[in-house]
Amino acid sequence: MALLLKDRDATSGVAPEPPGASERIVVADYACATCAAAMLAGQDWCLECGNAAPGRLGARPGWRAAFTVIAVTMLLVVSVVVASYAALTSDAERQAAAPSAGN
Repeated sequence: MALLLKDRDATSGVAPEPPGASERIVVADYACATCAAAMLAGQDWCLECGNAAPGRLGARPGWRAAFTVIAVTMLLVVSVVVASYAALTSDAERQAAAPSAGN
């Protein structure tokens, strides 16, 4: 019994931890360019104004994207021209069917 009382007396000397002491203090890594609100390094959007973090939306499209759009457009134009030429020339040389004599 003395051992149990001794153990209880040892823990009563420790002061209880004040509320909020275990919370981490968060320090902002940088500020939003629009509203100057604090933003963390892994944060993609500002929580105050909603703007994207710098570098979040990527860089401007380069020549590769422009070349791809132009190449696909030219491919479609050439395909339409070839298909229309084939449709016009194949029907021009066919003879029309003679009308039937029975009707």
